[in-house]
Amino acid sequence: MAMRQTKRKKSIASAIRAQLGASRASSIIDLAVVREARATAEEIGATLREPEGLEARHAAYVTTHNLVGALAEVLARFQELDRHNTAWDEAEQEYEHGFPPMTPVTESFFQTWGHYDLGFGRPRETYATVLLESAREIGLDPDVAAILSRLSESRHGIYRTTGHEDGFVRMRELVTGAEPLALVPSGYIARPGELWLVRLLPPLIEGDDVWVAFTTPYIIEEPPPWEEFLARETRSVADYESLMKWGRSPRYWLEYVMQAYVNYEPGAVFLTGVPDDSRTRPHFDERGAAWLPNRK
Repeated sequence: MAMRQTKRKKSIASAIRAQLGASRASSIIDLAVVREARATAEEIGATLREPEGLEARHAAYVTTHNLVGALAEVLARFQELDRHNTAWDEAEQEYEHGFPPMTPVTESFFQTWGHYDLGFGRPRETYATVLLESAREIGLDPDVAAILSRLSESRHGIYRTTGHEDGFVRMRELVTGAEPLALVPSGYIARPGELWLVRLLPPLIEGDDVWVAFTTPYIIEEPPPWEEFLARETRSVADYESLMKWGRSPRYWLEYVMQAYVNYEPGAVFLTGVPDDSRTRPHFDERGAAWLPNRK
């Protein structure tokens, strides 16, 4: 008996790429956005060759990230991304990203979540993965696409600060044991032994070993110990990396930050508690239980 063949569902990225490659693409892509993409490539090249002002390590990522924002607005016109657009809009209304005292969800935290971690489908597709799939049709320079790829693959991490070296912060990641040296553009002066929730981006310059703290660091006050939380929630490095990238729900980390907020100072926001025990978070809200369920 012949086996029934199931039609494979087309990915969001491939569907959008097909439309961008069609003859009507010029009516979809604003030529100003294409020019911005080319200018971004030139700016990044100049930044890495002759850094001025912002550290070259940080500036190249910032420039690319800003371009992603402009390109994401183009992608938002495609119905294939309606689910992403709705999720973004609803989260934006709920969390009012910016900086304390208005909201503990910082601009950098929300924007990186929305562009790189808000994913649907199997495998998960984000605004960034769709952009990468359509890089040629959009006119992305290969160097810009390479930086975008690193942004796309990035995730949050939980790090214990261990000291300073040449103006950078040395830290050790829980679970993985990695010990990156990081530039902290927010200007916050780390104290040894602090626990950070932060998104680190890898070095771009050949021979460099300094990572970039791309989001404003969240300093988690203990107890309870996060080592115990991570032991409950993860069984391997892969489990941990998935948790830090995707959470247990699309708004998992956004909701945690809202409920765990304690205080702030220029360059850092302070939190307390763990995601799986509402008793440890000072601003527990039943409305957020769907995104941050109790497991303990």
